[in-house]
Amino acid sequence: MRIRPTETVLTVAVLLVLTVGCSADDGPDDPPVNEGGTSAPSPPGTDARSGPGAGELVAELRAELGEEGFGESRDNTEACSNEAAGGDRHEKDCDRLVVTDQVSVYEFPTGEVAAEWVNRYGDFHGEEWRTVGRFALVWNTPEQAAVPAERRDEITELVEGRAGEG
Repeated sequence: MRIRPTETVLTVAVLLVLTVGCSADDGPDDPPVNEGGTSAPSPPGTDARSGPGAGELVAELRAELGEEGFGESRDNTEACSNEAAGGDRHEKDCDRLVVTDQVSVYEFPTGEVAAEWVNRYGDFHGEEWRTVGRFALVWNTPEQAAVPAERRDEITELVEGRAGEG
């Protein structure tokens, strides 16, 4: 299976437009901001630096689940932030996006930001989004849509087992 570039670009473009519109609102649900304009510290256990990153998780998934069928992985980080749309980086941008034939792994600065993205985009065009700590696991390409529920559960369980390790 190969990820079709046109469909991936279209999906990423739609998400990017939604990201720009949703992350620029600075509404009451946004995290508290300190005097210097930076976000208040995240609660313990939600630091983006604890545990493996998205790239490491994908490598571990590939090793655990096998090369066959998992497909090539691509780093699409440049497509999941306000910065990618020509704006300024925002605290609710994704930190990294790695796409494979079986799952897209979005990495966020905190679990709260990951949950917010999943809540916003989880029902978008019938895509499936799952929160695992500071990661969102997404099935949003035609190849990923064909991944059976049992395999999705297996991927989710493996990420859950690794996401909290530091």
